[in-house]
Amino acid sequence: MAIERAEGSNGWHMSFLDRGLESSPYAGNLGELPAWLAETPAQGGAVGAGALGHDAPLPVAGQRPEEVADLPWLHGDIENASLAVASWDEEGALQARWYGRDAEENDQHWSATKHIQALGLVSLLGSKRPDLDLGDLLIRQAGEPETAIPLTELLQDIVSYDEGVGRSNSGAKTLGMLQSTTEREERLESWTGKDADFRGGYGYGPIFDQPEIVTADGSVVATAPEQRGPGGPNLVSAYDLTRVMGMAAWHPHLAEEQQIPGASWKSLEDVLASMGWDSARYVDVALERLGVADQLQDVVVATKLGHGIRSATGLAETVYTGVVQFDDLRTGSAVRRSMVFTLRGEHDDPVELDARIAAEVTEILRRVLADEL
Repeated sequence: MAIERAEGSNGWHMSFLDRGLESSPYAGNLGELPAWLAETPAQGGAVGAGALGHDAPLPVAGQRPEEVADLPWLHGDIENASLAVASWDEEGALQARWYGRDAEENDQHWSATKHIQALGLVSLLGSKRPDLDLGDLLIRQAGEPETAIPLTELLQDIVSYDEGVGRSNSGAKTLGMLQSTTEREERLESWTGKDADFRGGYGYGPIFDQPEIVTADGSVVATAPEQRGPGGPNLVSAYDLTRVMGMAAWHPHLAEEQQIPGASWKSLEDVLASMGWDSARYVDVALERLGVADQLQDVVVATKLGHGIRSATGLAETVYTGVVQFDDLRTGSAVRRSMVFTLRGEHDDPVELDARIAAEVTEILRRVLADEL
């Protein structure tokens, strides 16, 4: 809160939610994020963090983790949380231990759900054309070549907010239109094994009324269905967001039945790289406050913020989800630490909530570094 006050934070611009990539010490890492996520610890010259007693391989798509430990030390302003921390077994295979607070409770998670639209598109395109790379594709108004923009450019606009909130919201709406609302919802449920209500937009109209995905030579590979399906809200859980992040970020280390169906790593790389542009920098400030930033290497921060004021309560709500990974050099030998997470908080003061999310992310990372999580 001292930082918030010193920087003049208010409900329109907050110290950590709106800090922006340009302030990040990890801005130069963007091009390396996918390669670092794809490495096994041994390939990166590190050893994998060890298990703590309830670790298991990620479930196959459509099944939930069997064991989830509580997070009693999280502050009461955090209404929902889901966290999976990676470890590696003796054969070098990735496992995870799961933690949560009301993790499977469906609720509004605001813009933190936008990357689900992108991951759904990866699954859709990969199932049709596994040879395609998202980075080579364009999105346009159907039949209008002059409107085409690179798909990765739109993904970056959605996450960074550099072109404004309207561009981000319209972009996410546009991606969502490439599947019917029923397909979107059923696809998500088939990944997580849990019911969701995921048929909504983001308060703005789409960039294109009839979007289509094309190759560089103009060949159409996907177009919005004529029957869009019934509308509705976007009510998902913290677990849903954390699970899909684990399936995406840890894709190279998972068996096919554990992966997002149809997804290729070359396309997932583009989604994860875009998430490096998140304007919320809670992880950055957490590592700085813990005094460990100069003792870590190959730092991956790929996240997505969500924020809004609930009309029914007047409360500010902030959501933060993503993947954090780094090699911990504090003991001399590099130890690979990787986690996927979602936090959803509520407070009547958005500035205090901003500081609270930063504090809780700091405590989570402190416990991960201390082998307490």
